[in-house]
Amino acid sequence: MATRGAPGPVAMLVDLSGSMRFGAAVAGPVAELGALLALSAVRSGDNFALFGCDDGVNEAASLPLSRRRGLEAEVRERLMAAQPRGAGAAGLFEAAGRLPGRRSLVFLLSDFLMPAGETERLLDALWRHDVVPVVLRDGALEEDLPRWGLIELGDLETGAARLVFMRPALRARWLRAARERQAALAALFARRGLRPVTLKDALDTDALAQRLMEG
Repeated sequence: MATRGAPGPVAMLVDLSGSMRFGAAVAGPVAELGALLALSAVRSGDNFALFGCDDGVNEAASLPLSRRRGLEAEVRERLMAAQPRGAGAAGLFEAAGRLPGRRSLVFLLSDFLMPAGETERLLDALWRHDVVPVVLRDGALEEDLPRWGLIELGDLETGAARLVFMRPALRARWLRAARERQAALAALFARRGLRPVTLKDALDTDALAQRLMEG
């Protein structure tokens, strides 16, 4: 992989909590990213591991360290079949404890809607590794909200849904809150010297390759 000077383990920790249910994000760009990272690792002679994480490590959405041929197809298949559920980041913490003791390159993929303190603790648990946060964002919720009309909004962690009459003032507050969350998350990563990758709606392989080459 281009972000390190010598071969070593590569792992992808994927948040499969309920908030990741929007659209077909996990079965789409997340699965494609996982397959791409697995293929790149194997071609570089690195071992790759996948950890799908909901209330714990979801073994059906995980694969142990390997560099066998065809691993990328297995990663894609596991993620395409995954069903995000539950609440919290317990599975991500469990996966952090199951990583190799040797310094590894860890792609931490989440929407990071968890409380900031929980994100901080998770990064603390990954202190020995080179972490690349991958922030999953939903363009429909951040940019494409209607100015007027009834829309269904839900707490994706609990499954509760409600109808909301969207209007310009509410839309403006919603978008402002989204920008504030993004800014706070960016500041959190910057304090730790981490440069996140944004995964929004579709996987941009050229942008990803450029980002990884920059280190």
